[in-house]
Amino acid sequence: MKLAPLPADALRALHVGGTQALAALDRRIASASGDIAMELNQIAEPSTIAAIERSVAEGNTRVHLLADARVPGGGYEDRLRAASEGAGGRYVTYGPTDESWQHAKTFHFTDAHGDPETWVGNLAPIPKAHERTELSLVLGGDAAKAARAVTDATLEATDSSAIADAIDAAGRLGVLFNDPLVGRSNVTNAIAEATDAANGADLLVITKGIQHPPSTTAIIDAHNAGRQVQVYVRDIARADAERLAEAGVDAWQVSGGLQPRVNVFFAGDRGVATTSFMWENMVGDASVATSRDSGVLLDGAQGRLVRAAALETVHDMPTHTSIEELVRRGDLPDTI
Repeated sequence: MKLAPLPADALRALHVGGTQALAALDRRIASASGDIAMELNQIAEPSTIAAIERSVAEGNTRVHLLADARVPGGGYEDRLRAASEGAGGRYVTYGPTDESWQHAKTFHFTDAHGDPETWVGNLAPIPKAHERTELSLVLGGDAAKAARAVTDATLEATDSSAIADAIDAAGRLGVLFNDPLVGRSNVTNAIAEATDAANGADLLVITKGIQHPPSTTAIIDAHNAGRQVQVYVRDIARADAERLAEAGVDAWQVSGGLQPRVNVFFAGDRGVATTSFMWENMVGDASVATSRDSGVLLDGAQGRLVRAAALETVHDMPTHTSIEELVRRGDLPDTI
């Protein structure tokens, strides 16, 4: 299907940072006056757990949670189940086995009176978030409604075609999901669009990690096609680093200070902000993909805003080491 970027009026706010974003999320949970639905990989931040429990205890909201089956509550599972199911909400783990990753991160708020609101980003309510820099995009309007419909369909988990249809509808409004259990890979498709060598715009890749030969090939092909390419990465496997260095790609490892956990892939002003890294289980083909991920496709002014915010996070990192230097040192990991 053809993906469309976020409508021009859909991006309502942008939170940058770990501690600041967590504090904003806690305040939003506390102020909720209707249902909250969340898709999470982990939740173990005491302040967020307490905000959920207070809001439910005061009768302000019900909480529905789609969690990762491997680490469903990060040690807080019993409290989360009590807060959700005890007040008529749902607590569901993703996938039939722990081979399936629920890595998408969305927070949906449907207040009794007001516009629906969805947060999409890489923010995980865990203590380590205080040591990270992350982006959280706050959406409203039809895009927020469509994102919530995807989460609701997945929470029901009774009809895979309903989940696929909801993902397709969200993709037409700029909200993207990969879900290998229903054969959808809209995040991967948006990344492929940005990195396509035939795309003449400059390519910006900022990601937590690269360990995926096809993605590395796409970056090199874009460079060889004459596109201006910039790559910033926190972690990278040896083989991928060696190939980027040999090709002469402008690529850097960023480190020090707050850990960047930003994943954006831009061709000019058009690109995707997502939970996906360039890992096989996240952006690989259907035979190897196991991770459910989320993201937002942006263009125009909204694309420029998010692209600039992402670049600022990596420029703020104290240490930038070229890929050539990393390879010369010879201490790169085989896997990340």
